[in-house]
Amino acid sequence: MAYSISKSIQKIIAVARKVEQGDLSQRLEVRGKDEIAQLARAFNAMAENLQQKVGSELNQRKALNQQVEALVEARTLESKQISNFSEMLQACQSIAEASDVVRQTALYLFKTNAGALYYQQQNEMELLTSWNNVQSADSCNNDDCWAVRRGKLHQFSGDSTALPCKHFNGKVEAALCIPLLAKGDVVGFYHLQAPARFPAEQAQDWLEQHTDLTITMAEHI
Repeated sequence: MAYSISKSIQKIIAVARKVEQGDLSQRLEVRGKDEIAQLARAFNAMAENLQQKVGSELNQRKALNQQVEALVEARTLESKQISNFSEMLQACQSIAEASDVVRQTALYLFKTNAGALYYQQQNEMELLTSWNNVQSADSCNNDDCWAVRRGKLHQFSGDSTALPCKHFNGKVEAALCIPLLAKGDVVGFYHLQAPARFPAEQAQDWLEQHTDLTITMAEHI
């Protein structure tokens, strides 16, 4: 009996050492209903649970790595596009050409987000170009845009305390307005809106995702 018990325990120890070394697929053969069999079942259950947890952690780590790689790739593409955007603007010989460059770059970088570019004409802000059916007026007074009035970035979302700009002419859940400065003077503003189908509860997330890139574009403009 002592020999039999010792032999069973040695099998448990051998399998346990393999699990310790990283082979989580190891299991004990279970026979009978005695204490050794109960110990083997408990060990197998523990090994199964450990294997599932490790597998889940590896899958989560793999998914996270894929997300990081995708984010790095996206940022690299954005950086290249912004560099090309800056070069194209420098080569433009008219406001109309620059407006086309802004429109095409915004469509590439922001996909389905709507937007517009305004330029100071006498005492009004005139719409130079727009995309994706932006809900904004063709022209407005300087006081109609909070970014122009304050001389700095204005963020709006339906669930915040910020007021919407008066140049909005439709339902807007989230938007960004950035004044365009030249030698300290406001000469226009750059405007970006969330898509019309955008849910109000995600407005803050949208603002966080798009603010930095929108500011970068506005600085180049």
